[in-house]
Amino acid sequence: MEIGSNLMVRTIHQKGETRKLRIIPRTLDSPMVKDGLEAVSLLNNIEPYFVVGGIATQSYIPTSCRRETSDIDLCLVRPLNYRTFKDMVKPLIEYLQDLKYGVNTQKGKTFGLEYTSIEGDSILIEAPKRNEHNVEKNRAILEREFEHCKEKIIEERSKTYRVISPEDIVTPKLVRVINSLKRKPHLGGYFPVRVESLS
Repeated sequence: MEIGSNLMVRTIHQKGETRKLRIIPRTLDSPMVKDGLEAVSLLNNIEPYFVVGGIATQSYIPTSCRRETSDIDLCLVRPLNYRTFKDMVKPLIEYLQDLKYGVNTQKGKTFGLEYTSIEGDSILIEAPKRNEHNVEKNRAILEREFEHCKEKIIEERSKTYRVISPEDIVTPKLVRVINSLKRKPHLGGYFPVRVESLS
């Protein structure tokens, strides 16, 4: 099936395959990912943002250990609806268009800015929907994570982006692994009580 400007949609998914349509997973070493991070760097000192997820993890490990991902995930310490998201990414859109990318915004479970190369390859810059109640409920955690995030230089380039700290990556990942393993009854006995209450 074909969509838009000669971009193919995958209709069959293998177990473990990314669910992002039209996107080839990449690492932080990809020039296309670096272009996206340069666009994100325009938010420095303007928005209370930091990069999370796969790109954040890759920011702390060598090339040989990097696992491909299909997006650049942002976390913001403020409410975000689709209108405010579109306002926030206007300078990113202009920057990416100047680099000859096709750009569009989208909303679903998250808000996304998809940028597409002339060859038809795409990447997403995503941010979660957040209302005032959600921000207030999580404000202490978000502000602490923002306060402890690091500034990283985009490799082989001069611009920087804000990224969540390593310790704030590790704990949620451990909780996810433990919860996944706990769903398998035959593995339940391997966890000490202290680990059970980690989350």
